[in-house]
Amino acid sequence: MERSSVLLAVTPADHGAYHAALTAAGFDVLEPYADLAVRQPMLAIVDCDLPSEIFAELRTRLHAADGISTLLLLGETLPDLGTSDVRDDIAMKPLPADALVYRLQAMLIRSGRTLPAESSAWVDAAAASETVGEGHVVSVFAPKG
Repeated sequence: MERSSVLLAVTPADHGAYHAALTAAGFDVLEPYADLAVRQPMLAIVDCDLPSEIFAELRTRLHAADGISTLLLLGETLPDLGTSDVRDDIAMKPLPADALVYRLQAMLIRSGRTLPAESSAWVDAAAASETVGEGHVVSVFAPKG
């Protein structure tokens, strides 16, 4: 199975922790300029604190044609988001690395894709059985209480 690819466009201060958590969770991390021209990611993380021209260029490229689901990280200043795509998700900074992974896993599930096979490698086994994979609902109805 192909690994889910994520474009990681964040400030240098957050890059190391996010890259390590995404790799441990089974995502293939792409860099904005080296990899975006070669491969199309399934998801993207874009920090709104990047310089405005870089932020605008990335959003334009990500929302062209296929429209890649994007997690926008909002900091202290709110950029001009213009028209937003229905596939965009917003999170406030600071965002812990594990919360970032959970948000991306939720975005994958909402888009109908499967989670990376090794997505539970970064959490303990007990927690992984509760958070990773598809769930099933069993409903029982009895009219007499």
